[in-house]
Amino acid sequence: MISAQALKNMQQKAQKTQPKKAKPIKKTHKPKIKPKPKKKPVLKLKPSPKKTQKVAKKAKAEPDFDPFAPLESSNNKQIKTRSKPKPDVADIMGKQLSTQEIDRYIAMMQAAVQSHWKVPGGINEKTPDPLVEMILQRNGHLLSVRILESSGNSALDQTLITAIRAAEPFNIPSEQFESFRSNRIRFHPL
Repeated sequence: MISAQALKNMQQKAQKTQPKKAKPIKKTHKPKIKPKPKKKPVLKLKPSPKKTQKVAKKAKAEPDFDPFAPLESSNNKQIKTRSKPKPDVADIMGKQLSTQEIDRYIAMMQAAVQSHWKVPGGINEKTPDPLVEMILQRNGHLLSVRILESSGNSALDQTLITAIRAAEPFNIPSEQFESFRSNRIRFHPL
């Protein structure tokens, strides 16, 4: 058995012979962490009254001005050509003709041709009615005329073309000209 005093002496000797614990090394070199860039505050300036008036005048001067349209970049190299303003839908609808009105103008064209048509003799009820394509100018004059379906009688077809040329200019509405630019009309010899 070991006395308490002997135990104490042994422990002290053991501590002296043991290597000293290394002190923790303080790190003096810290890795650099890049700070996040701070957002700069955006200053909102109120435009001067003169500038506001200029923008308002420009908006009034440009009929196509759309305040919600995206702005074009000043770096845009393309030159934007000014296009014609798009017509209002109400204007288009107001300018369109009903089928009855179109039929009335076609009937007037047929009547004008019939009044000039000198039908040669020997034509009977069984002779087919010729179908003619007439392409008109805005003023009602012919650009071209041609027989699409012949009557089978060249003299009848030729007198019809002569009557069509004699009946021009045709009475057509100028605002609805596109409805009458190209016409396919069947003529019946009277």
